[in-house]
Amino acid sequence: MDLLTPFEFVDSFEAGQRVAVVGNAPTLAGRKAGKWIDSHDIVIRFNDCRVRGFEADVGSKTDILISNPYAETRPGSYLNDLLPPVTVLVINPQTRRGNKEEFLRWVGNNRVLFTYTPDLKIDTLDRQHIALTTGTYGVSLVANLLKPKNLSVTGFTMFAAGSDYHYWSDITPSGIKAHSPQTEAHVFVDMLNSLRVPVEATPEIFEMAKRSNKNFADHVRLHHFEPKAGRWRLSI
Repeated sequence: MDLLTPFEFVDSFEAGQRVAVVGNAPTLAGRKAGKWIDSHDIVIRFNDCRVRGFEADVGSKTDILISNPYAETRPGSYLNDLLPPVTVLVINPQTRRGNKEEFLRWVGNNRVLFTYTPDLKIDTLDRQHIALTTGTYGVSLVANLLKPKNLSVTGFTMFAAGSDYHYWSDITPSGIKAHSPQTEAHVFVDMLNSLRVPVEATPEIFEMAKRSNKNFADHVRLHHFEPKAGRWRLSI
């Protein structure tokens, strides 16, 4: 593991670039969005994502992986088996959990910056008393740190009914029990509305706002895809 300072992290990525933030929702399966995702200057992914074998749908490029520190929940998994060398931004909840040895095993020799969960500057009561997803914290954090020209956001459903698994697996993650999908959808929409950068979001994110009875601000625009048959279906 090669530890980075915050100074080294921001110096690695010029401001004013086009950034794609790619979640792990099953809405990505069959979408064939890989070329669009890879067209961005910086591509960001999350946790135990899969790229190899899924390039047509999610692209092949990864510049930053945002992860929680709980590598012990990924036994037998090694980051170097999943992705080429990347910069890993680890968002630690403000607790004393985690296993250092398991994390070192998982992360290998990649460059790593540790941080604690950021404060989301949103005017909402929905975030009280719940643990938010790494994705919610990650989108907010990189929008502030990277100072992008624009931000494309795709692959997030907050585990809504019919999408409570990942694009590479039909198994519902055990960690979902710690989350409140409906409440977190509210917070995610409010967080995107709070960003001071143009945002291009894909249809499942607009469906999330619809389920939450919320509207997006003018700086959040819809990115259209041609309809394709997929194995996912959201319940609205």
